[in-house]
Amino acid sequence: MKQATLDGREYTLREFTEADSGNPHWFLSYICTLIDDPDAMIKLKDKPSLEEEEQWLDAVEAAVCNSREVMILAERQGSLVGIADMRQHPGRSDHIAEIAISIVGEQNRGIGLGSALMTELIDVGLTAIKPGPTILRLSVFDKNERAKALYRKLDFTEVARIPGQFEFQGVLQDEIILLRRC
Repeated sequence: MKQATLDGREYTLREFTEADSGNPHWFLSYICTLIDDPDAMIKLKDKPSLEEEEQWLDAVEAAVCNSREVMILAERQGSLVGIADMRQHPGRSDHIAEIAISIVGEQNRGIGLGSALMTELIDVGLTAIKPGPTILRLSVFDKNERAKALYRKLDFTEVARIPGQFEFQGVLQDEIILLRRC
């Protein structure tokens, strides 16, 4: 567990634990808030049901227990405000770990929380996931300048662009694939 003071606010960064899987309402509230946010450039479009959230949490817990996934949670005053996740690819791609990050609320963006989450995720994930990944992979909407700047700062390199992969606010957006070798 780490404490971070960002823009005068206290945040706790910690790993997902087995106990977290018993709190689907907490995660469901987070993802629904994110989906409702017109500025959040995320892949999800439809709100999951409580049952779907429970199934997702069960899968996360199993992957964490099997050293195939690491999830870092950012909390502020008891609320979940950020998630960074690293999940190992299966089979012949098990040297690759996929990364995803999201932050809820404009007041939590642009203050260094994304950098803190990603740094903690990479530090923990490279040793916790077995076998350790040699390539980190993520994707981002073309128009998400804030996220692209963070990924460049963390030594991710654009390797591909998929035209029109996502629809966001009625406009097709390219998906940019970035890699970082470990």
